[in-house]
This record gives sequence, structure tokens and C-alpha cells, in this order.
Amino acid sequence: MKTKIILVIAATLVAAGIWASPPDWQPIQGTQYSMVLIASASIDDVEFTGDGANMFAAFGPGGESDCRGLATWYSNGFWYFTIVGNENDQTIEFKMYNESTDEIVECAQTINFENNSIIGSPAEPFQITSGSSNGTINGSVNLINTHSEAIDPTTVTVYANGFSTHPNSSGNFSFTLPAGNYNLSATVVGYSSNPVENIALTNGQVVDNIEINLIDWEKINGTQYSLTVMAELSMNGEIIENNSSNFLAAFGPNGYDDCRAIATWEPANPPYWEGYWFMTIVGNTNGDEINFIYYDEEENNCAEVINFADNAVFGSPTTPFQLSAGFIDQTFNLTEDWNWISFYLIPENNSLNSIFSSVSENIYQIKNQTQSATYYPNLNSWVGDLNYISPGEAYLVNMINSDILTVTGEAIDPSTPISLDDSWNWIAYYPQYSQSVNNAFSSILDNILQVKSQSQSAFYYNPPGSWVGDLDILHPNSGYKIKMNAADELVYSGSRNIASDLDIEKNQNRDVPNWELISGTEYSMIVMIQAYLDNIEFDNSGNNMVGIFGPGGETDCRGIAVWQEPTGIDGFWYITVVGNVNDEDLTIKIYDSESDQIYENSEILTFEDNTTIGTIQDPFVTNFFTTNVSENSLPEPNFQLFPNPFILSNSRNNLNLKFSPKSVDDNSFIEIYNIKGQKVRVLDLQESNISAGSIIWDGYNSNNNPVSSGVYFIRLQSGEKVISTKRCMIIK
Repeated sequence: MKTKIILVIAATLVAAGIWASPPDWQPIQGTQYSMVLIASASIDDVEFTGDGANMFAAFGPGGESDCRGLATWYSNGFWYFTIVGNENDQTIEFKMYNESTDEIVECAQTINFENNSIIGSPAEPFQITSGSSNGTINGSVNLINTHSEAIDPTTVTVYANGFSTHPNSSGNFSFTLPAGNYNLSATVVGYSSNPVENIALTNGQVVDNIEINLIDWEKINGTQYSLTVMAELSMNGEIIENNSSNFLAAFGPNGYDDCRAIATWEPANPPYWEGYWFMTIVGNTNGDEINFIYYDEEENNCAEVINFADNAVFGSPTTPFQLSAGFIDQTFNLTEDWNWISFYLIPENNSLNSIFSSVSENIYQIKNQTQSATYYPNLNSWVGDLNYISPGEAYLVNMINSDILTVTGEAIDPSTPISLDDSWNWIAYYPQYSQSVNNAFSSILDNILQVKSQSQSAFYYNPPGSWVGDLDILHPNSGYKIKMNAADELVYSGSRNIASDLDIEKNQNRDVPNWELISGTEYSMIVMIQAYLDNIEFDNSGNNMVGIFGPGGETDCRGIAVWQEPTGIDGFWYITVVGNVNDEDLTIKIYDSESDQIYENSEILTFEDNTTIGTIQDPFVTNFFTTNVSENSLPEPNFQLFPNPFILSNSRNNLNLKFSPKSVDDNSFIEIYNIKGQKVRVLDLQESNISAGSIIWDGYNSNNNPVSSGVYFIRLQSGEKVISTKRCMIIK
């Protein structure tokens, strides 16, 4: 009877789980590696703890005979595993023994074994579940190939908060996971991906159609330098944020195989900053050209280019560096009369009617180097042989009144080549940033001679390989004219290494007197002058100034000189002279800052488009005096030339030069210059000439060759003092 009672009690205790038999799980021996897992566990949404004989174990591919670790329960709510093994990347599964039901429960989650890694923490333990609390995330990987062949999707590893899996051959993957928020990402050699963040998964929920994009851009290794870019990206004028399927990257000179950075998105932090793209751009060589590419369904080259410089920083969270792709706006402030412009974009519609429709009330004419068109309001149309705007060309736009023109189009890659012919070329400026003439034209320095903007110009002398002129910086929106010694191909440099302090007009501190260049001009010429004041060289000391003026006097300023000192050459004044009408008389004035006085002389120059008076080796010499000529015992010369125009024929006609004998002395002579400022002949005044008050010139130069047709300057001079200058036209 007693035996039967004991058996009944024992059966009851077993049924109640009090005498349950836990499994005999023991970790394998002889392993060399280990990792740590800190986890929480639940069965059917009920927390699984270390109460009683509960057990929690990790297993390798060999099942229960391949136990890799037994967890230890900590009362503050987590299980601690030391998981052992001899081979990385093996799949680790989990089982729980539930004493209350005397059952072994399979867990949904797996991890990959990796030596020395730690998954989870006491504050955020890794979640392992069994039962109905699991949910499912289904998705696919999309491999974007911009320059390489497609790879097998099964080689990709997809991660979800530490869980991992591989897609099938079609790129599809699936996770069975406990409820929670998940970030999904994917990795494979040669590709980069953006994470898909904050996927909310509830009990029993199935989340479908999660796409993870991978692009075949991979940042290069082995670099020693870096710079930082914090950028705002606009596409077709719209600000672009990260959406997990788009990419922004920086590339060096070697293209796709030279990826220098994959941008990450930094979310907004109101009220301090909006979201921005962050890049750490790496490299080994300062000066490398860095381009940016944005991908969203298709590639888009950004218009901006920078040069690599170690430790440089472009942009900030509050003032990001501006990157633009796709369609952008270009805005011109068009003044009355002429404007030299160019486009750094390809307009959506490149017809004149479309581009200039918003300023049709105020525009009169537009021309490029070989074509032109005039707008007739009564016809509401353009008339001429210029119908469309083309990339690479400069345009001259004549406005009836000032107006603002905005054009929308696709940005032109600044490195797009522009073909240049021998002699003059009207060209566009593609970069959307300013840069020095030397940087901009580095690709054509062997063949370039001269460059002009609307109001400035510069010559390139090689040797010694230096620029002379008042044009230092090229700017977006401006059109330029280039004269070449030989045909070549212009590719604008991507260098942005010019600080804002380089973009300073050389004469900005010369505000006394207030000479202001007239605007709206179409033509220009260059004058290189060596000036003297009382026979002493007039240089750029203090606030000295030299200006050239048209018939309107000081309100008709045509050019303000800049001082030049090329290597191995004496200093001189360089002036870009502007105007709209050829054959106008021009006068020269100087401002002497020491005496705070303006002086002018009797020199008369003639405005002629595209001509140059003087050279760097032989500048046009002009003299100024602090006293009047009469006070210097040299009366007005009454200097006359006839016939003028002078017809030069084989019979060697003579040009008669008449002057007052009282205006000259034994030191007097006559110099003859061509329109380029080159001295062609010197006539010495003998005693007989002086007494007669005349001398003749046969129209031949100092080499006894007849001069060419054109304008010549006949200058009567005594020592260093210019007495009078007359202009003569020679016709053959």
C-alpha cells in the first residue's frame, strides 16, 4: 500500500515539473576562439528567466551534440553567453529548456560566429524569442552596376540588428524576428549600401517589399590624407535628402576605381541646422581634382569640382557646401546696353524665344562670334541668323533697359572640352565658381596669347610664363574672348584653391579720385603706358592712378590702369580701354597722390577695337608736368600735319609736319608710332628744320620700308617732354 502511494506522488510531481529532467547540454572542448552574447529571451511573449532549472544554450551546425555555450542568468534581466568555436562565420542557433513544461524550445534567431566579437549589452540585450511573438521581414537586394559586371546576389550578407542571412539567387531574403524596431543593411566586397532604418515589427506581423540598394562604389584604401565636406545637394533646383535608395560619392581623377568618399546623411537638428551630407574624402596627393556623383535611379554628375587639400573643410552644418545636379537656375543681372555673358548650363529649350522671353520688353540684340539676331516687339519674334544658344560660346546681349534674366537647364560638366581656333574665340566659362586665369587656362598655356572680359584683359607671355594685365579672376555668368597663337582644346581646371581675398580688384583702395568705368560697352583695346611726371617715372607709389577718358571727360572713364612688373621687365601701367565707337579721341589723366592733383597732357589716342598700343618691352611713353607749357618756356606749338589722310604711293609723296619754331629747341625731335604703340620712325630736327618750322616724312619706317595703311601718331617732343601729338591716317 505504501509503495503505491509513493508512485502516485512521484507521478504527480513529474507531471507538475518538480522532478523534471533538464537536458545534458555540455559545450564542446578543444576550441580556440570565443565570442560574447548578452541576450534577453521570451517564449510566447513571456519573459524567459533563469528561474529553477531553466537552461539556455547555443549550438553550432552539429545540433545538440555541437553545444557551443551555456548561458548564465543575471538577475538584472539578461543571459550571458561565452560561445566557443574554431571557425568564423558558422551559424549559431539557440534552444531554451523550460522547466515548467519540461520542454526544449527552438528559437527563431541565429547569429554568425565571429571570434572576439560582442553582441548585445546589459542595457540593450540581443532579443531571442520563440513562439507566436515573432514577425517576418521580407525583402530583396538590388545590385546597381555603374562600371562593373553583376555579381551573384547569394554572396551578399543582409543584417538586421545583428541577425544575418543571405538572399537567394533572385536577390530575395527573409527574416523571422521578435517584435521591435530594425535597421537593415547589406554588405559585399566592391559595393556600398545605405541602411533601411526604423522598420517596426509587431507580434506575428509580416513586413514585405523592403529593398536594399547596393552600388558598385567602394572607397579606396591605403590613403594618408583627408578632407571634410558637409554639403547640401540640389537636383533640378530641389534640395535632396537621403532616402536609403540614393547615393552621393566623391571620386578622384581615375574615375570609378578612385572612389574617395561615400556620403552619409546627417539628419536635421532644429533649430541649429537642416540635414546635410557628410563626407570624409581621402587621398595621397594634394591638388587632385575631386568630382561628385549623385545616384537616384540614374547617375547625375554634380557641377561642382574641388581640389584635394589635406585637412581642408568645405562647408559646415549651418552653411553647407553647395552641390547641384540635374536642372539648375542661372541668373543674369543685365544692365542697359551691352553685356558679355555665357551659360554654364544647357537650357531646357535653347531657342532665343524661350530663353529671353522674360526680358522681351527690354532686350534689343544678341550676337555670338559669327551670328546675331535682333528682337522686334511688334513682330513678337527674333530676326537674324542666330536662333539657338549653344554650349561653349560667349554672347553679347544689348539691352534697352536693365533687367534680370533667369534660365533653367542642366549643368554642364566644367571639364567639358571647348575647341579653340587659331586667333580669336568667343568662349563660355563653365565652372560655377571663380578662379584665377592661370588655373582656368592651365590646359592651353602653351598656346594662349590674350584673354578679355567686358572690361578687363590680360596677356600671357611665355617665356617667362606669366600673365600681364588687369584680368586676374574669371567669374561665372561672364563671357570671354581668347586669342590663340595656335589651335588647342580648353578644359577648365577644377581648382578651387583661390581664397576670396584673391578676388579683389587691384584698384579697390584707389578711391581718390572717384573714377568709374562706364558700363554697357561692346569693344575694347589695350594700352601699355610708361608715364613720367616732371621727367620722373610715375609708378604705383601711394594711391597713384592712371586713367583714360573719352570725349565726355571724367564722367566718360574708359579705363583705369593697373601697375605691372613682369619678371625681368621694368614696371608699366596696363589699361583695358572700353568703348562702343571706333575712332573716338581718348585722353590720358594721372592722379598724383603725393600732391593730391590730377594732371593731363596733350596726348591724343584713338579708340580702335582689338588693338594694342605699346608692349611690355616697349610701352607707350607719355609725359606730364606740374607746370603749364607756357611756364616752361615752350609755347603752344601750333603743330599741323598735311595732307591728312596721307596717300602713300610709289612716287614717295611727303607728309608735311608744321610747327612753331618757338615751341622747339635743340633737344627736339619727332617720333612716329603705329596704332599698336610701336615706334616706326624718329625724325631729328636740324637747325634748318627748326628755323623753317617744318619737316617732311616720306611714309617709310626706320628700315626704309613703306608703312602699312592705318592710324599713326606723330609726336613732337623736346627731351622727355611731349609738346604735342597728332593723329594721321595713311592710305595706300
